[in-house]
Amino acid sequence: FVCACLFLRWHCHTSIKYLVHLRRIYHSTNTHKRKMSNPKDQDTATSILKMMGLNSSHEAALILHSLLSQNVISSSQIQNAKSQLNPKTKNSQPRYNHDRYMTRHIALRFHYDGSTYSGLAQNVNSPIDNSVEKALFAALEKTCLIENRESCKYSRSGRTDRGVSAFGQVVALMVKSAFPVGTSKTNPKEKGAFSGEAMMQQRDLPKNHLDAIKCWVPERAKKKNAIKMAKHSLHPQQQQQQQEQEESTTFVEKELKERDFAQMLNSVLPNNIRVLGWSPVSNEFSARFSTESRTYRYFFVRRDLDLDAMKKGLSYMVGTHDFRNLCKMNCEEVDNFQRKINYAKIVIARNSKEC
Repeated sequence: FVCACLFLRWHCHTSIKYLVHLRRIYHSTNTHKRKMSNPKDQDTATSILKMMGLNSSHEAALILHSLLSQNVISSSQIQNAKSQLNPKTKNSQPRYNHDRYMTRHIALRFHYDGSTYSGLAQNVNSPIDNSVEKALFAALEKTCLIENRESCKYSRSGRTDRGVSAFGQVVALMVKSAFPVGTSKTNPKEKGAFSGEAMMQQRDLPKNHLDAIKCWVPERAKKKNAIKMAKHSLHPQQQQQQQEQEESTTFVEKELKERDFAQMLNSVLPNNIRVLGWSPVSNEFSARFSTESRTYRYFFVRRDLDLDAMKKGLSYMVGTHDFRNLCKMNCEEVDNFQRKINYAKIVIARNSKEC
């Protein structure tokens, strides 16, 4: 039985695409009415059943259900593989115009329950990746706050391993602001009012989503189709005048607030990942290298631990020491391996048994 479980675990990780077809068979078995519309899908599913030594779709459904219940695979892994098999579904969505709005550098603070995740760091291009960052970037792209990971100047404070939770994780990245490009602090149409200093910069944006700022926003251009239809009914001279008006930007006075980044992300993130807040930071800020201190808490089952020996060992670690033998060597980015541990102590949890 143990060998069979190990074989199933190995086989499911190497055949994730097959599981997608099994998932389809599983749904078709439950509904009793669903039929594959494409004959090729039916032939593929039949060949997969023979390859895996299965006799029927009912047997495949039971095995898939068993794998899901044992957490050998997850539904998110199947959905991720399904999206890779059907790329047209993702590309069919209209592309958002990120160039219309200003971008700003912010720091996000969030917490997550890591018991169901493979860790914080994303394993890019892995079909079985189940990281916190994967869920975070999916939410950022879904809310159109970023275009992709490569262009948002992303940095993280630190990483956590499989099953480890964090209550104050910090990341920094460039996100889309609520203020359009070309927004001015004064009316550009007034004489002497327009200048480079009047244009809003990143430093002029609100520090939170509650404060409103009065500004002059460039009015959005009309739809091209409507403009073309109107031009056809105008005299050539009138068309030229209309074209000159289109080229001159019209500004509208408005009171704008910044986006509530935390609320936007929490509305699409899983319930075990919550954004606590955000803060504007300088362009030089790095969530990793600008960190001044970190706090770690490790929880152990008491059992037969020698607490006195652990306390003595911790006392040797307090202070400034060279930890290069305990870390991953990355000499290209890090040349100083000395760290200072301010304090370390062992605390017995309340209501815990001494044995």
